[in-house]
Amino acid sequence: MEAEGTVAGQLKSIGSGYRVLHGRAVRSKSASREFDHLVIGPNGVFHIEEKDWEGKVTFTSNGAERGKEGLKEDPTAQLYRHEFVLKELLRDNKLEADVTGLLCFTHPDCTLAGRSPAFAAVKPDGLVHAIQSHKAKRTLSPGEVDRVAGLLEESGSQGR
Repeated sequence: MEAEGTVAGQLKSIGSGYRVLHGRAVRSKSASREFDHLVIGPNGVFHIEEKDWEGKVTFTSNGAERGKEGLKEDPTAQLYRHEFVLKELLRDNKLEADVTGLLCFTHPDCTLAGRSPAFAAVKPDGLVHAIQSHKAKRTLSPGEVDRVAGLLEESGSQGR
């Protein structure tokens, strides 16, 4: 929970144009996923997966590799599953928004190398900037932000 407090604390400074949901289950017609954090703003829907991993995490075209012990689960695979649920739910409700996944590594002794081909990997101090600087293909109005946030709140339940 300490790691999640770090991200939640960072997201408090995101700004009034954004809606933030923590520990949320979201259901589409074909699947349900648990999300650490969701941020909905004028530049889209961001799903954030936290990892409190220590050591070096290297991103390649095949995913992430972590030190000598290897990964129990590639976090990029988890983000792909999250993204599928969000896009299906938005599509089925006739809503259009960019959907962007972010991996946030919260352990102070974690270093990141390389780039994921599909998802940004950040430390907590870079999270708000990564969200706010995303250039959306389509901008959401404040009403659309509220509608998407409401849909995400209604589609599942409060997790954890």
